[in-house]
Amino acid sequence: MSRRNRLFFLIQFCASTFVCYIFFSIIERIPREPPLRSWAIEESATVNDGHRSSREWPKIDKKCIGLDKSLKGAVISLRSTMDLFYVVNIVVQIYIEPKVPTVRVMGRSYIHTIVLTKGTILVEDALAMANRIWRISSHILIDILAVLPIPQAAIHFFMDSSSLNTRKFLAFLALLQYVPRVLRIYLLCTKFNKTPTRETEIWILFKGAFSFFLYILASHIFGAFWYFLAIQRETACWQNAYRNNNGFYCNGRTIRDITFLDDLCSINPHNTNATPFYFGMFDEAVQSGVLESTNLPKKFFHCFWWGLRNLSFLGQNLETSNYTWENIFAIFISLSGLLLVLLYLTTNLKICMELVTRTSAKMRIIRQLKMKDLEVQFWLSENDIPKNMKATIMQKVHKQLEQNKDVRVENILYILPLEQKRFIKRHLCWPTMKKVPMLRVMDDQVLKEIFDNLKPVSYTEDKCIIGEGEPLVKMLIITRGILLTYTTNNGARRSSGGSSTTKCLAKGDFYGEELLTWASTFSPLSDLPISTTFVKSLTKVEAFALMANDLKTIASKLWRHFRTDARMPDGHFVAVKNLLNDGGQAEILFKAEVEAIGKVKHKNLVGLIGYCAEGPQRMLVYEYIDDGNLEQWLHGDVGPVSPLTWDIRMKIAVGTAKGLDYLHEWLEPRVVHRDIKPSNILLDRKWNPKVSGFGVAKLLAPESSYVTTSVAGTMGYICPEYVRTGMLNEWSDVYSFGILLMEIITGRRPSDPSRPDEEIFLVDWFKEMIQSRRGEEVVDPLIEVRPSPRAMKRALLSFLIMKPDQLNRKIVSLPMQLHLIMFNIQSKHAMDRNEGRYGSGDYYVLAQEAVPEAI
Repeated sequence: MSRRNRLFFLIQFCASTFVCYIFFSIIERIPREPPLRSWAIEESATVNDGHRSSREWPKIDKKCIGLDKSLKGAVISLRSTMDLFYVVNIVVQIYIEPKVPTVRVMGRSYIHTIVLTKGTILVEDALAMANRIWRISSHILIDILAVLPIPQAAIHFFMDSSSLNTRKFLAFLALLQYVPRVLRIYLLCTKFNKTPTRETEIWILFKGAFSFFLYILASHIFGAFWYFLAIQRETACWQNAYRNNNGFYCNGRTIRDITFLDDLCSINPHNTNATPFYFGMFDEAVQSGVLESTNLPKKFFHCFWWGLRNLSFLGQNLETSNYTWENIFAIFISLSGLLLVLLYLTTNLKICMELVTRTSAKMRIIRQLKMKDLEVQFWLSENDIPKNMKATIMQKVHKQLEQNKDVRVENILYILPLEQKRFIKRHLCWPTMKKVPMLRVMDDQVLKEIFDNLKPVSYTEDKCIIGEGEPLVKMLIITRGILLTYTTNNGARRSSGGSSTTKCLAKGDFYGEELLTWASTFSPLSDLPISTTFVKSLTKVEAFALMANDLKTIASKLWRHFRTDARMPDGHFVAVKNLLNDGGQAEILFKAEVEAIGKVKHKNLVGLIGYCAEGPQRMLVYEYIDDGNLEQWLHGDVGPVSPLTWDIRMKIAVGTAKGLDYLHEWLEPRVVHRDIKPSNILLDRKWNPKVSGFGVAKLLAPESSYVTTSVAGTMGYICPEYVRTGMLNEWSDVYSFGILLMEIITGRRPSDPSRPDEEIFLVDWFKEMIQSRRGEEVVDPLIEVRPSPRAMKRALLSFLIMKPDQLNRKIVSLPMQLHLIMFNIQSKHAMDRNEGRYGSGDYYVLAQEAVPEAI
């Protein structure tokens, strides 16, 4: 319940209770003579035919119950005004309360409701939602019951009735409308049991006041009931004495002898021999004259004082008669008083405990702030951060401490706003990042994204951070402490020099530069570089980590800006590949690339312009290809329509095949690339492909194969025969090219766990589609202009290059493989000529023969 609702119900309940009290007063008022005055016998007087008694108060010499109609309009107006508060609150709850859009989805066992608010997703199960709806609906229902104009209608229609039962029913309706108001008070009490937060801090002291208010309100209600029951006992005495059910209201038309009532229904009867009626706890009401008084303040405060006095004494001073309801009323007063006293004591005890706890918490926060102030001051000085940042940092620290959250200085960036976080990251990391050659030439937009994705990390003393032979999953920029990098004997044997290297990295150093080279080739996470050293903390270390997954996201998002290029003195750009020379795998990759393409000149192979091998630096300089790579255009965010049309894709496939054919047939020794994949196919602005990424290439002697001790390449593109036997030849590249061709046609990766089970593996799904003669459905849906059936059949025919048996390899030589692919963009005459060579021309059958056997 909001603060607005709480205040509203307190005010409304007070007002409505006061109105109910007035209502009791006007529907059950007994005008009587003062107790010491002698009552005359009404012998000849007759009651007027009703019109006068409906406007004037009865004379004091009558024994009757009258209704004060002068208060009728005031009571109805006041009650209606108070009801307007309920009406407004109902409207607010139904129409003005904030609403959020909901989306329903089916869960495994029950419905979930997903609520979207400002980009945040919250999930509630159906039971919790049903409880919430019921709670809101029940509050509205209670308000509607409380606002029903039952008393107003009853006063209007039944005020002139002389029936005793009708008047009792009218009183019952007034009592009935206490129920929804009492329910609202109960619901309000439950809200105060919540643990105070910053939002409800002002309600701590209000709890005590609210308990006191309940005590006062109960006193007023018991006083009103005491007045009401006193009237009932008075009329009961009259009925017992008169034995007449004609009624005791002043609009009666009969002449009655009421002198005997002074003896039977009086506290001090004239006839001492008569047995007076025993009123019990209502003697005071009869004797004090409060029942017959028409003075509303006198009536109100006397009844309120009676309720407060007896509630305070827990009803111990009440003397009751044998009237059942009177005794029940006395018991209820005693129990209610005891309950309210306990509630008041318990509430105040809680308030005291809460105040003590809050005071101690504030003192604790003050002490912690003093300690954190010194730590922050030392941290700012140690890292040369401007002192004007201290105010912002301490403000955030204070908020965290108020929420009982510990704040460590080494992780202080997590609580700072984005702009301050960027500033501190740049201040701490940029001097180190300028030492990284690839980062020095990075675009500012890329650097901004890198700064945003740097994560502060800390390591305890003597902790292994990265193991030798493990994937390199992060790049570290050290801001405090000392790291040790070293290799074991196995790692030393893998290095070119055969000797172990140990280095210390301190503040201002970095580790893991190979990740930048990996990201620049847009390779998958399965192709992460392998660490050739152990990285271990000698002391407590604080650093910033750039995770491989974040770096891959940055490269995919800003691939046009993620350059590893430099401008030469003559103004043209070159691509620079920087390898960290640690005497291990990087040196091997460097030598392999220089040997493989050092003298290669082909329009579909990236050209090596030069290299640097001075000291620890190992850098390769390539010609600059300015339109990214095939990975970006196939799987990047290119919009609803891919710029790669069918003809462009076939052009890329043909160019790639030409490059591979040159490596396999025209070089001596032959070169096996071993890593054909989209990220290694660079594209210029005319969509001409250039094969790159020769880091794992192997040189082969003429007419021979090479048995490797370890399999190199990217999972999903490696030839199964190569994996099983370790036998390496040019057919390994041919198989990889077949997978690449599938990827070009379908726009799908070799494996995609996000797809349905039957579509996870590209080869399996592609084979199934071909076998079911649904080849037209394998085409990338981002291609706006679909290929013709003939063009699609030509593409399927090219998969004969994946048929691995030796006979077909002799028939379909590598130049012929290239020729088959070129059919996709050449004339019908060439296609018809090939049909004569391979038979019936059923391209689905030919493709089925090739693809299944290639798996």
